[in-house]
Amino acid sequence: MRITLGQQVKDSITGYSGTAMGRMSWLYGCERIGIQGPLDKDGKVVDVVWFDEEQLIGLPVKRVAKKRDEAASPAGPRENVVRKAIPNR
Repeated sequence: MRITLGQQVKDSITGYSGTAMGRMSWLYGCERIGIQGPLDKDGKVVDVVWFDEEQLIGLPVKRVAKKRDEAASPAGPRENVVRKAIPNR
């Protein structure tokens, strides 16, 4: 399975999990993925740890439905758009 950067992954050997932050390709075909885990107990960012891509498992994406704001205008054409005349050349 090819890991996509930004995907949540878990190492099948150590159980370390986090976000795929980088990809490293070595000369003879070894693909390594840099994983950044969650913040430590002090709220600081932890260092990226590198794993072979073959031993990583992609975690399911947790999707959250956004509530539509009724006051916001929908996307699309605007009414009463005035276009400027293009001068003759």
